Amino acid sequence: MDRLSNTWTASDYIKIGLNGMPANSLGGIDVTYRCNLRCRHCYFLKQGYHSELSTDQWLAKFERLKDNGFPFMICGWMGGEPLLRKELVDKGRRYFKSNIIFTNGTIDLPDWPDVTFSVSIHGTEDYYYRMTGAKPGTYQHIKKMLIDPILMW
Repeated sequence: MDRLSNTWTASDYIKIGLNGMPANSLGGIDVTYRCNLRCRHCYFLKQGYHSELSTDQWLAKFERLKDNGFPFMICGWMGGEPLLRKELVDKGRRYFKSNIIFTNGTIDLPDWPDVTFSVSIHGTEDYYYRMTGAKPGTYQHIKKMLIDPILMW
């Protein structure tokens, strides 16, 4: 699917302004149960879920939804750590007009200018390590990755 074919248009904004968001236009995809951290508060760890669809299975599902007129407005990509499955997110994001990736920030963020990244950092550096079990240096790596692009402007 061509990314440009699923971008926001003036017509979209007018329709939403007049009629509100279409049903099922905001949703989330649990990309994977896997994660490279062990956060104390993580619901994925608590549910013991150990199954996931392949990239091809997801894309086939998106195509079926498209054939049935699904609106493909806004998608939240989450997990586990969704960037462990960059290929799926990269291919799947092209179906949606807006994408938000909920990540722990331990994996370098891809250069996807049409995506919003929501990076979880839990409090102070000390508290972060107690909550996540991350290896030393992770907090500073995340902070540098997020701050450097801002300073480049």
